[in-house]
Amino acid sequence: YSLSGYTIGNTLCDDTDPTKCSLGSVSTLHLTIGYAQGAYDPNNTVFPVQIYFTIVPLNYVARINNTYYPTVIKAVEAVPTDGTLTTIHLLKSTSESEAISISSGKNIEFDLQNYNLSPAKSTPVMEVNGTVKITNGYISTTASQGAINVNYGGTLNISGGSIRAIGGRQAIYNNGGTVNISGNVYLYNSTNQRGTVQNHDARGTINIT
Repeated sequence: YSLSGYTIGNTLCDDTDPTKCSLGSVSTLHLTIGYAQGAYDPNNTVFPVQIYFTIVPLNYVARINNTYYPTVIKAVEAVPTDGTLTTIHLLKSTSESEAISISSGKNIEFDLQNYNLSPAKSTPVMEVNGTVKITNGYISTTASQGAINVNYGGTLNISGGSIRAIGGRQAIYNNGGTVNISGNVYLYNSTNQRGTVQNHDARGTINIT
């Protein structure tokens, strides 16, 4: 026999690299079976074949259009910095390894789809230096850094969902940026802390409607 389109032992689909694997991707394998040394036997023309695959769950947590990403950070890295509005859909609740940094020029809408986004370490969930809109979900942290930092030049728009910072700081820390809150948004922080929204810089603006 000969097998083409695949090397035995290799991984067909690697979801740590969104360019190599996406939901619904198709791999075509060609298996050719012949007679040893060309010795054709007309009484032996049926060849039972058993192929074993190991199937493991895909670990995608975010989607941009039809491209899937193993972390939200990877999805954010794929967003252009030319101001093009890009929607990132959260596919399940996840804890990111580092703070999600939204650099200047990026224009992102996070549709959390009622899932929770949190940090795995003692960092803010998100550092906003570009433009971010958050809808339909939960952002939470127990770290002492607060949940979302909006820096000078950054804009944060929230419409729906909740922001929770229960580890010692505010839910939103506005460090000279613009924060717009509308709709049914719930902001939480731990008892006797600095408040759910703090304006640190006089250049910062907070609008609540």
